[in-house]
Formats: sequence, structure tokens, C-alpha cells
Amino acid sequence: VYLAIEADTTVYCQRCLERMSLHLSSECELAIVWSDEEATHLPSHLDPLIVKDSLCNLWEIVEDELMLSLP
Repeated sequence: VYLAIEADTTVYCQRCLERMSLHLSSECELAIVWSDEEATHLPSHLDPLIVKDSLCNLWEIVEDELMLSLP
């Protein structure tokens, strides 16, 4: 799964506590696996997406990637 995200958001500056605009962008390649053991065998350029059930919530993946792209 190739994931590319861009979003404009408003955050609070940790220095002055004022609101500021922030542009976030993130790209990643995910490989769908069913267990941690399968994830250990992936090439280094792929991040594991471990799916426990037959369903996967894509919005949660997008949310996680946006949080990881925060400075």
C-alpha cells in the first residue's frame, strides 16, 4: 500500500501558545501482514501494517501518519 498524505492544519505553538498554520505531508509504503513474525521478514523499505481482523480502518492509518509527521 502506497500512502501519500498532505494536510493543512492549525496547531498551538509550544513556545508562545498561539495558534499557527502548519502544512503536513507524509509518504510511506506499507505491506499488509497478519503477524509480527511476518513483519520481521519484510524488506527494510516497507513498514508493516499488521491486520488482526479481516477489516482494516484506513482512517486510523492516515491519522497515525499525520501524527508521525508533526514536528
